[in-house]
Amino acid sequence: MGRCRAAYCYVNANLLVGLDRRDPRALRFAAENAGCLYTVANVVGDEVPGARRIAGRYGIQYRVASRGVMERFARAAARLLGALGSRYTLSPNDLKDIDHIAMALATGARYFVTSEAKLCRWIEESRDITGGLRCVDWRTGSCNGLTERDKAGEARGHEEKRGPRAPRGEARGPKGGRRPRRGGPRHSRLLRGETHPSQGRPPAAQTRKPQRRGAGEISSRPRRKGKGGARR
Repeated sequence: MGRCRAAYCYVNANLLVGLDRRDPRALRFAAENAGCLYTVANVVGDEVPGARRIAGRYGIQYRVASRGVMERFARAAARLLGALGSRYTLSPNDLKDIDHIAMALATGARYFVTSEAKLCRWIEESRDITGGLRCVDWRTGSCNGLTERDKAGEARGHEEKRGPRAPRGEARGPKGGRRPRRGGPRHSRLLRGETHPSQGRPPAAQTRKPQRRGAGEISSRPRRKGKGGARR
């Protein structure tokens, strides 16, 4: 799998915690998305002890937000808090999660990496704020070109490569062989009754094998006489 040329996947705190605990799914995700991942100290530093050390060990960029980023972050956080606070009762942990989503928006992330389905739902419900930000579950997904793969599109592509299928019930002959093409020479032989659908060509004429005589049987064919005539 190729490496990312730029980090565009914002890492939530729970991936760092999973890496620190050596969760196999977290380790796999970090390895498969090497070069794609980053996090921001202004949000995660106080939340995860040793966040800089964990990020450095697994190739995750550990950034410090500039003043301009912090201004965009504050606006995004205020909008998200207003939208989500009108629909849900938010806990202190929810406020931290809102900060992470807001920082992903402020830093221009393409993907938001988390294992909490609730945060993915919040991103979807707030499209007027989150824009094109997409959510990735690090336990099952990837942000290295494999996220939300278009399985239907892939299936269509494979189908086009295979070519058109025969109608259902007509693709195979009685014994698994392909039915003859309509109008072809084999099809015309079928119409004349010269061959069976399961055979590729008319059967060759069979030669009768000589039958072996049992003990005591006499051949019905006359015995040939020698050159000198029959012996007396």
